[in-house]
Amino acid sequence: MNDALQRLVVPPSWPVSVQVRVTPRGRADTLYGSFNLGLHVGDSAEAVNANRKKLRVAGVPELSWLDQVHGRDVARIDQPLTKPAKADAAFTLRSGVGLAVMIADCLPIAVTNLAGTELAVVHCGWRGLAAGVLDATLEHFNSDVLLAAFGPAIGPCHYEVGREVATHFSELPGAVSERSGRLFVDLVAIARASFGARSVTCGPRAACTHCSSNFYSYRRDGVTGRQALIAWLER
Repeated sequence: MNDALQRLVVPPSWPVSVQVRVTPRGRADTLYGSFNLGLHVGDSAEAVNANRKKLRVAGVPELSWLDQVHGRDVARIDQPLTKPAKADAAFTLRSGVGLAVMIADCLPIAVTNLAGTELAVVHCGWRGLAAGVLDATLEHFNSDVLLAAFGPAIGPCHYEVGREVATHFSELPGAVSERSGRLFVDLVAIARASFGARSVTCGPRAACTHCSSNFYSYRRDGVTGRQALIAWLER
């Protein structure tokens, strides 16, 4: 695996057979950086497809991309998709099937079981979390004990929201904070609470996309590219 892909920090008990990586923004002196993976953001398709090919060269299996709509649909993937599925999460039991979610502030999560035989990736903005995308994803797992790893996302240091959004999550521990009359939400705290009664061990919080120039951030830059959290089973 080359240096263009960063290993995600995962819980200590994460199965060695489950690989999870995050792509970087790349060189930051251009509008879309040098490693944009999103075809829908105004960058040239040639540049995006060249970046996607670099993932294969780096040893990543063929990836199934999603048409993410901030909903709760989960695509069950048994073989690489020929076109993006309209969903905000993907689940597989098959080894060598690459799953991916694109982000530029929303929270990406990889979820697996202890045996490393079930795997999902989830795109979690506040709308998806409110719609129950994590609940819908966990319904696909047969295992009672799961592990979750969080990718880079905008942190509560910068994720300012309106009162209507904050009120929706106000009863969740640590989900909402107020500073100088402004309201902020913590997507990681919301996600942790959304796992509910399921036994889920979570890895540490990853970098804030708004704070780190290593990642794309829509809130920070407006017009920008997309990085991806990618994961696959090796057995």
